[in-house]
Amino acid sequence: MKNISAEELKTNNLTLKTQTKQLQVVQGIISRTSGYAKTQAEASEKRLMKEIVNLNKKIQSLQGTKKK
Repeated sequence: MKNISAEELKTNNLTLKTQTKQLQVVQGIISRTSGYAKTQAEASEKRLMKEIVNLNKKIQSLQGTKKK
């Protein structure tokens, strides 16, 4: 059980790092484009922000269970 939590925590941290990098790229696209590309980038930004919030919550809960 302990190994599963540690592995899951590692995976979620890696996913969080990846999503954060993608968010930075999308925000760069938003600032440089207009029209359809900007609309699509804004939609991606909203999705990524939701995913990042969920990953942060999951990581916090895993860290809480890891400490017990």
